[in-house]
Amino acid sequence: MPNTSSRPAVRRLQKEDARAEEVRREVIVAMMHSHSGREYVWEILTAAHVFATSFSPDPLQMAFAEGERNFGLRFLDDIIKYCPEHFTTMMEDANARSSLDGTTVYTESDEPDSEPDGARLPTGHDVYGAA
Repeated sequence: MPNTSSRPAVRRLQKEDARAEEVRREVIVAMMHSHSGREYVWEILTAAHVFATSFSPDPLQMAFAEGERNFGLRFLDDIIKYCPEHFTTMMEDANARSSLDGTTVYTESDEPDSEPDGARLPTGHDVYGAA
């Protein structure tokens, strides 16, 4: 356990943390820079249930899936923090692959309405219907 009452020890730990953060950034940017790296990252995020629900009627299975999802979300956070432009490229790559094999990948324009049919408010109105 480090001595947090010692300024030199705290500075040393801060430098170690900063170096670890820089290494993590370099690795993620390098992976996301290549097509094969983005494809691999997409497979990891998909396997971690980042783009799908992890619900299961079995609570143990759901807890396991949520643990995988937690890892995936932390990984996705780093990707978006360090290279958001490569994330959008990765999504475009995944959409291109899915169009070749007949599967679909979520895009913002595919997002289902959260309201039931007919419940969407006209443009320019607030939730109470006032303009």
